[in-house]
Amino acid sequence: MPSTSITIKDDSAKRLDALAERVDRSRSWLANEAIEAYLDHQEWMDRETDAAIAAIDAGATIRVGDEVRELAS
Repeated sequence: MPSTSITIKDDSAKRLDALAERVDRSRSWLANEAIEAYLDHQEWMDRETDAAIAAIDAGATIRVGDEVRELAS
């Protein structure tokens, strides 16, 4: 597994250490989990944004007033 080095804020390091102790995991394990979750979320956001742009480009839009009236009824 590749290795990398990062600099984190003192407060984040303290929080990371406290969490690592509570859950009996290493700082590295927790950092990997956080990075994976962040990447998954960002990739999902990119896919959703691309899909929304494609839908708009294809003409799939509604007027906001129509949507508000529909929600109100």
